[in-house]
Amino acid sequence: MNAVTDASRDHRERLQTQGRALAQAWWILILCFTGTAWAQDDKPVLKPEGVATENPRAVEALKSVCSASLEKQSVNQNQVALCLAKCPAGTDYKGDESQWAVGVTFGHFLSPASESAVIAVTGCESHAKNFGGSYLLERSGGAWKTVWYEGGLITDECHKIAAPDGRELLVCHLNDSHQGFRESILYLVDLKSPKKENSNLFMTVDNLEVCDSEAVRASIDRVEFTASGMKIYARHGKMAMTPKQIKDCKADRLPSVATKPYTIQFTFDGDTYRVDAGSRDAARVFEVR
Repeated sequence: MNAVTDASRDHRERLQTQGRALAQAWWILILCFTGTAWAQDDKPVLKPEGVATENPRAVEALKSVCSASLEKQSVNQNQVALCLAKCPAGTDYKGDESQWAVGVTFGHFLSPASESAVIAVTGCESHAKNFGGSYLLERSGGAWKTVWYEGGLITDECHKIAAPDGRELLVCHLNDSHQGFRESILYLVDLKSPKKENSNLFMTVDNLEVCDSEAVRASIDRVEFTASGMKIYARHGKMAMTPKQIKDCKADRLPSVATKPYTIQFTFDGDTYRVDAGSRDAARVFEVR
């Protein structure tokens, strides 16, 4: 009888675990498709340098964070790593099971000679913390060791740049949406100072789904990095909404707003990126100074 009871309990627990994983998969799918009104959401706006979570080197790093079962899952046509472990202390959903690793970026983030890795995860944080966070790992003695976890720090789409001291910094991109507003944000990350507020470099705000008196359509198309800085290619357009257009908008018939392309040139001064004098007028369209 005890053997049957134990077998039934094991079966029930497996079903519960599978159910949680399936629910988490749907939750991630929803996140992946957030902002699908933007066609450019289907591809990165900058060239990310992260490696796929099924990469053998990435798996080695991931296992240092996830000592429990590590599974591969296909989400939005991408392979992500499902770590069946409880969310760590300090997260919004502490104690809940399952974290998803969506990217691993290797570099020299703590010192020029260091071997570091930043792992982008989701599933343990609320919208207030961008639904995710990042682990910083350092390789020491032939093994990966966790340096810290920072909730709200999103590093799944990042490009490495050289810092004056020989380390590497990250320029990262994040899409976010709330109450009808859709934001596309570029920010600079120094992983040596994770508590330091991220330096936002550029942001577009699209309010088409707000259905207000003025409709604004804005987006970042792509980012190109140069020897001295970077170029941001973005679009912006706005128009006054008639009462009928507002009514149609609220019925999910969004207005068609013509946009104009803009190119904003930035120069890296060793500390951050600053808008070039010749691009200030274009930057002001997006309220960037």
